[in-house]
Order: sequence, then C-alpha cells, then structure tokens
Amino acid sequence: MRVAVATKAHPVFYTWHNRNVEHSALEIAISAGFATEAELLAAKSMVKALQAGQIDVLLKLLREGEQPKKPLRVEIVNAGELKSDKVISIKRDENSGKMTGAIVAYVT
Repeated sequence: MRVAVATKAHPVFYTWHNRNVEHSALEIAISAGFATEAELLAAKSMVKALQAGQIDVLLKLLREGEQPKKPLRVEIVNAGELKSDKVISIKRDENSGKMTGAIVAYVT
C-alpha cells in the first residue's frame, strides 16, 4: 500500500488596531493506492533486515498476483438474419459477467 499525505498551510494575518490574529485551518490531502514493484524495491533498500523480509512477501504477492481474466467470446448464432440496419446492445451483470439482456435497435 502506498500512502501520500500533502498539507498546505495558509498565511496568518495580524490586525494591529484590534489585536486580532486570523488564520485558516490546514488543508490535508491523502492519496492511497497500491505500491508498484519499483516502490517496494526502493522501500526495501531503506529498511532493516526484519522489515525487508515483510517487503519480500509483498513483492512475491505482487509478482504472482491475480492474472487478468481472458476476454469473453461472443458468438451470434443467427448472423444471417442480421443486416446492416440493426444494432445489438448486450447488457451484462457487473459481478458475474453473465448476459442479462440484449436490445436490438433498427437504424434507418
């Protein structure tokens, strides 16, 4: 996991005639994401041997990580019935990837 924190301070103003100090709160931006292999290797070179072993485990998980799924193959069984005046839109379930519907639109 890679976390970056950036802070931005605003100027402080002092008003002499009423002895008032004006200031704004800090702006804090946090960005979290997955560490790349290069970032893990750089971190490994900066830590003690015990922690380097933990980074080795993360590197192994990263290198052996989840392989991308193969693309789905769609076959139109009645292609002869389709002409250039029809467009088919296929809807799939976001979780399973199974087809949930198809809409045929006629183009004129």
